[in-house]
Amino acid sequence: MRNTICSILALSLLALSSCSSDNGKTKERGDADTLSKETKKPAPNPYANSVIEVRVFNNDTVKQDVKSTGYGYDIYIDGQRYIHQYSIPAMPGNNGFKTPEAARKAGEFIAHKVRNNIMPPAVSPQELDSIGVLK
Repeated sequence: MRNTICSILALSLLALSSCSSDNGKTKERGDADTLSKETKKPAPNPYANSVIEVRVFNNDTVKQDVKSTGYGYDIYIDGQRYIHQYSIPAMPGNNGFKTPEAARKAGEFIAHKVRNNIMPPAVSPQELDSIGVLK
């Protein structure tokens, strides 16, 4: 039994060591989509000159398919609704934020991600807790 385990470990190590690594260098293949890391430039931010606005709403006053309590937010980009968030993102359930201030703070955090082209503008429970909107 011990010899079998040792053999399996030895084979696993051999397999791992035989994997090739490009040491951070990207090889060019000749197609247009593949560029070396030295020549690849980040895409320009499509929202650099956009007007981004956060609007907070009370879920009791909004007609929607899912019945939710509390407050939510909409994010508008150049006058067009981009995000409609009636519940607390990254949290289970359909409950909204307890206060309009918490909804605005979360909306501004997501808008910051959009303004800086951090896509998708997802948020984690830890991020929401760090900005103090889960209390």
